[in-house]
Amino acid sequence: MHLQQMPEPSTGIICYTNASLILDFPRQNLRETHLGIMFVNIYVYPPNTLYTKAIMKNVSSVIMAEAGALAPATKITTNMRYTQV
Repeated sequence: MHLQQMPEPSTGIICYTNASLILDFPRQNLRETHLGIMFVNIYVYPPNTLYTKAIMKNVSSVIMAEAGALAPATKITTNMRYTQV
């Protein structure tokens, strides 16, 4: 019999962000990006998940798109009164 010891699960609230930007348009300087923000609350059982999708216009770089995903994530964190994210 072989027992596999699993690592201790994390506790708290985990936030994932994603931004997708189409880079195939060389003539366009400003583009539209799709944002995804997901919070997983593992303080409770079963874990709660909050997923938000958004579209941001007039984006000129990948860094700008990623920052665009982090800005609403911080606002949601504050409004939901999440701590230790």
